[in-house]
Amino acid sequence: MVMKISPNTFLIVSEIVGDLLKITNQWVFESFSFALKIANVITNLTLREENVVKLLQSNETFDVVVLEGFASESLFGIANHFNASVVILTTTIAPFYISEKMGAPVPLSHVPHIYLPYTDHMNFLERSHNLLLSFLEKFYYYYTYFPQQEELYNNIFPDPKPPLKELHKNVSLVLANNHFAITYPRPFGVNIGRDCRPTYPNG
Repeated sequence: MVMKISPNTFLIVSEIVGDLLKITNQWVFESFSFALKIANVITNLTLREENVVKLLQSNETFDVVVLEGFASESLFGIANHFNASVVILTTTIAPFYISEKMGAPVPLSHVPHIYLPYTDHMNFLERSHNLLLSFLEKFYYYYTYFPQQEELYNNIFPDPKPPLKELHKNVSLVLANNHFAITYPRPFGVNIGRDCRPTYPNG
């Protein structure tokens, strides 16, 4: 099911996308925190969009809800509302907060942060940089961004409902843009799909 968004929402989102272009000249952590601030605006707009509100009030049923991997935490409430399975689609390498949803480890000794230009063979300084940035990212995500998403989730979706953290443990599949041509080996589970291509008959 594809919904049209209102013109006002479209204009606001267009301005936000323009603001995202500014992060290319910022320090990596500034880029990440700025992107998550914009993510809060996008999820808020999405859940308050007129057509989304009408959908949540309808009698529609769905088996699967597909969510963008970035900025979708509070949107898990939509899947819970319809008692549907969750599939996450990410156009980048799966970041830590997606890997953790799937129970996949992220060993920082040889898994470089997706914002850093390092390989899976890092020296001591590179590993230290990788550790520091990953720590700052997790701290900001769990202590600033995620509580804001929880507040939005609690305001939009009526009780009774499970905690948002519990919903994040119920992801059925992740489709990630992770190919050996553009990245390095990462420990993913069988429920994280990558290198998805059409199959053709032999000959």
